[in-house]
Amino acid sequence: MISVAARRDTGPALRPALFLFALVWLPVTLLVGCRSQSPLHQFEGTALDTGYHITLYADLDDGARELLKAGIQGELVGLEQELALWLVPLRHALGALSPGAESADEPQVDVLLQMTRALAVDRLDALLEGHGIEHAMLELGGVVRTRGQAGGRPWRLALDRPGLPGEGAPGLRLGDAALVHLDAKTAVLQQATLGGEPGEQPAARRLLSVSVVAPTAVEADRQARELMSAGPDAVAQAADRPVRIVVLTPQGIEIHHGSALEPYLEA
Repeated sequence: MISVAARRDTGPALRPALFLFALVWLPVTLLVGCRSQSPLHQFEGTALDTGYHITLYADLDDGARELLKAGIQGELVGLEQELALWLVPLRHALGALSPGAESADEPQVDVLLQMTRALAVDRLDALLEGHGIEHAMLELGGVVRTRGQAGGRPWRLALDRPGLPGEGAPGLRLGDAALVHLDAKTAVLQQATLGGEPGEQPAARRLLSVSVVAPTAVEADRQARELMSAGPDAVAQAADRPVRIVVLTPQGIEIHHGSALEPYLEA
């Protein structure tokens, strides 16, 4: 027996499309605690073709804050330069294999970009640790990593699901962990990168999204890609993992929680 929790919605056919749109654009919501702690600091900007947001609690004077800000920007610039070194030979190789195909490299480029974002979040977390930051939440392109607490409580995040009736999805309580969410668009990119066909998933059941909690963002990203490539079979493969899987069926949308995700769910 598969040890997962499933919930089915049998609403109008329009709802899956609305739900998918919501997953693409609003994958994660941060629910910040409000208890007293060290002063709150926020950093944000753009890098790796997306935005990043860092929220942390620490006693930082102006000098320490500027030093940390410079370190964050330096780390991201370095990663962008590393990514560029990979993209140039990749595009040349793909161009040689598919001459005249202007966008033939886009799936591979997008997957490599998303993997680099996961690596960036882990590197930024290590940077914060090096500065003695014990409580922080980092988000870059939908990849999230948390450390410590938010205002004296666990960091609280919610995977939104507009378009579905009833109460919202239960919140996630994270301490020192990472969360990666991949949606159906990423599934197509993943299959293209692995040489598969996007239409290989059975028409009766289609994987819409995978959300994985793991110790690091790189590990969460790896597991999410592995499950996405499995299609609907991912439900069985993730039965005992800290994973949420959303599947579209002829009867409606099913949401499956791996048993190891239960400790992270709010009651």
